[in-house]
Amino acid sequence: MFREATRQALYSDQSFPGLAALWSALRDGRAPRVTLAQVVPILASRAAPAEPGWPAVPPDSFAVGFLGVVCRDAAWPRSAHRYAADVAVDSLRYPMVGSMSAGMFPCARWRFPAVPPVTLRPAARDTLVLHNLRDPAAPIPGGRALALALGPKARFLSFDQGGHGTYLLSANPEANAIGAAYLAHGLLPG
Repeated sequence: MFREATRQALYSDQSFPGLAALWSALRDGRAPRVTLAQVVPILASRAAPAEPGWPAVPPDSFAVGFLGVVCRDAAWPRSAHRYAADVAVDSLRYPMVGSMSAGMFPCARWRFPAVPPVTLRPAARDTLVLHNLRDPAAPIPGGRALALALGPKARFLSFDQGGHGTYLLSANPEANAIGAAYLAHGLLPG
C-alpha cells in the first residue's frame, strides 16, 4: 500500500504534502495520521459524485479504464519468468516503485490483440500540446516528440509542475485558461 500510495501521489503536486507526512511518520516509526485520501486526493475525488443526485464513480473504474488502454497498447510478454527477471532488475534500478510497474499485469493474459500504432502525420489545423515538466507517466521528451511529429501547426507548451494531465487536472490557472481558449475558440498562445 505504501508503494502504491507513493506512485499515485506522484501524479499530482497537490498530493506531495500528504505524501511527505506519510513518509515522515513511517521514517520516525509513528503510525501515519493521514488517510489514503489525504495522501492521494485525486483518488478521493474520483470516487466523489460528479453531480448531486448522481452515483459515485465505482472505485475500480480507473483501474479498468487504465488496463483497457495499456493492455491494447502493445503486445505483452506471457512468460512469468520474464516478469520475474524484469522485477529483479527494476527493483534495483528503481527501488521505490520499480517492481510494481515491472510485475505481471493482467495484460499478460489479455485475450484481445494489441491495436496497431497510430501513424502521425502533420496536423492540418492548429494543434495544442500541453505537457507537465515532471509527468511521472509521460516524460517530457515524448510530448516534444509528439508536437514535432504533428508539424508546424502544433504548439508545444510545458508547465513547471508534476502530474499526468495538464488541462483541468492541475491547479494551474494559466494552463487551464490556455486549454479553455484553445478548445472554445481554437486560439493558440502567442
